Amino acid sequence: MVNKLADFFKHPLLYIILAAFLARLYFLVYHGIAWWDSSVYIGLGKYIFSGGAVGVNEAFRPILWPLILGFVWKIGINPLIFGMVFDLILNLASIYLVYIIAKKIINRKAAMFAAILMAISPALVFYSSKALTENLAIVLILLSVYFMIEKKYVHAGLFAGISVLARYPNGLMLPSLILFVLIFGRGGWKFKLKDSFRIAEGFVIPIFALLLYNLISFGNVFYQFTEAQKAIAQAGAFFPEPWFYYFSAIMAECFLSVLFFYSKYLAWKEKNRNIWLMGIIFLVFFIYYSTVDRKEIRYLMVVLPMLYIPVAYALENLYYKRLFGKHVAKYVIISLVVLFAVSSFFAAKSLQDQFYRPETGDVMNNFYNSAALVGKDVISSSPVPAAYMDLKLTLMEPEVFYKYVNMSSNYYLFYTCDFFCSDASCTENRKAFLNIIKNKRTLVYGKKEENGCEYLIYENS
Repeated sequence: MVNKLADFFKHPLLYIILAAFLARLYFLVYHGIAWWDSSVYIGLGKYIFSGGAVGVNEAFRPILWPLILGFVWKIGINPLIFGMVFDLILNLASIYLVYIIAKKIINRKAAMFAAILMAISPALVFYSSKALTENLAIVLILLSVYFMIEKKYVHAGLFAGISVLARYPNGLMLPSLILFVLIFGRGGWKFKLKDSFRIAEGFVIPIFALLLYNLISFGNVFYQFTEAQKAIAQAGAFFPEPWFYYFSAIMAECFLSVLFFYSKYLAWKEKNRNIWLMGIIFLVFFIYYSTVDRKEIRYLMVVLPMLYIPVAYALENLYYKRLFGKHVAKYVIISLVVLFAVSSFFAAKSLQDQFYRPETGDVMNNFYNSAALVGKDVISSSPVPAAYMDLKLTLMEPEVFYKYVNMSSNYYLFYTCDFFCSDASCTENRKAFLNIIKNKRTLVYGKKEENGCEYLIYENS
């Protein structure tokens, strides 16, 4: 027992995860004001577990993360703090799972490279504790891949299906896994079709539960999917990105990604079919997200392990087989990894500087976390107050203003830069709406930023 414990503390993976934790600890401590999506998930969890008495009802959101956050809120735990800490635990767990998978399909040396790449990935560092859905989705996808490698196809399909409850686009796991089986599966078509059916068998179990929930709650089995598609299209209209966005984003994320293509050559040469499994999953998600107007690296983050494992496979080949010579390869690879580690932290820090707003001060205490709003009905341009307070919050839809003029509520809460407009007509309507509220309601809090954005709270007196 003592020897096993001693061996555990000697394992390099322990120190990789410890270093990853310390790098991520900075972003946990200096997290700033809760993110928009995080606040929606917390608010939706409160709404579900309070029977609609408090929280936010944005029904198209995936249900798994709100259920977790809502449950911990119901038992008296702060859902924002829990969400950030649990998010970090999931993030670190993904490093361990990547190590286990890479060790199984390649070797221990490549597994160490894969764990290092996961530990120092800028996106995985920055989004390690934002209480979003990505880290939960990554762990579920990795579990699906693990069981796929173990040829436990029902289990693989089951975890792929559960991952859809965290992020709807994870439904792409089903065609990805089946495509892999049809191309690289063992045996003839009879066996390939049988294995594909077993994957689908596991996948439909959580999907059936989701469709049943939609039917009972909304009277339409596809309600959440169609509403989510509308929201994605609307977000894309406000924040469009070119189709080639992810090519540059991936290279900025990890310049070693070019080795992904070399890994495919190695997989063909060495007949490593599981590297092709990683490649198929990554490419299917990459192609899909490239067709969606709204693009962020965090969306593709869920399949970054499927990029890093093949890259680690290529690195291991270059490092240990010395394709560049006996000593040159060693120093080249070490230099590249160190350079990547340093640049990754500064890339994550740059994202932090871009988005960080401190969770202290006048705005925090009187706008996002005002004691006067607790238990009240509030119409708001932002869901963030729902992360800090137990209030019933109606989140305003973009470019729709006049429907909220006479809506019954105790307070109106606006951050004027939350009002996105795509044309001049919307801008004029926004200005007219704010004038109506100003004339009909009592201003109880107001603060203007240097950029011209205003924090406003109006009481419906």
